[in-house]
Amino acid sequence: MSHMHSLFQDQFQRDFFLIRQAEYEQYVSDLGPGIVQQGYLTDPYYFDFISFAQYATINREIFQDPAVLFSEQQPMQVGEDEPQQFISTVVKRDPSLTNDHLGPTHQKMVASAILDRFDETFGATDARIPKFEPNSRPSADVVLRTISQLTNLFLINGYAWEGKTTISKPAAGDSGDAAGTQFTISLTAPANIWSGQALQVKSRTPGGGGGLINSFPFITAKELVSRMGYTIASSSIKYEGTTESSCFTIRWYR
Repeated sequence: MSHMHSLFQDQFQRDFFLIRQAEYEQYVSDLGPGIVQQGYLTDPYYFDFISFAQYATINREIFQDPAVLFSEQQPMQVGEDEPQQFISTVVKRDPSLTNDHLGPTHQKMVASAILDRFDETFGATDARIPKFEPNSRPSADVVLRTISQLTNLFLINGYAWEGKTTISKPAAGDSGDAAGTQFTISLTAPANIWSGQALQVKSRTPGGGGGLINSFPFITAKELVSRMGYTIASSSIKYEGTTESSCFTIRWYR
């Protein structure tokens, strides 16, 4: 077991370190001296870079040669005033989680964590995301209000300078639900403006990895849509200047 442990130990951390080392100096140089506060995730410039490095590593791990057996750092129970400690544990992937499910599963976990955090912080306030019945397939207006408030919560948390959600193309006909409706989340100067573009370019480069990008409002909206009883029929994420536009059309589950 010790040999197996050393074989798979901390592959993600090694790759993460190498990607950070390869890209960071050029990133800081392009922005200019003194702009990036290294190590501070509250600094948008540093968050932007670290988010790129994380997703570039994730794409490498789950799209190029995804491991079935690996090790991960799991938190240990410590006293209230003691620093958090971790123990390296060998983990075997669930056999039912095939390689093609790794990307969607990761996105769902990230989105669920964000929604849980928003509910914990805003669930008892007027700023909460509107409630809806699971799998109820509500109208386009209800979907719009829900995703609009999700966008507002990202803005409240300083994720972007401005933002809004609109219906960019109504559904054909009058079925009473939102299937066939196209929505657009538009963000001005989001915290991931550089990393989102860099990851998108990297995904189109031979050997660059997979296609997961870090558009967190879109990822989270996708999970909300899923809980309403819809899925994404088609989507695109475009960057123009300092604006990120996530466009997606929803349909029923089949």
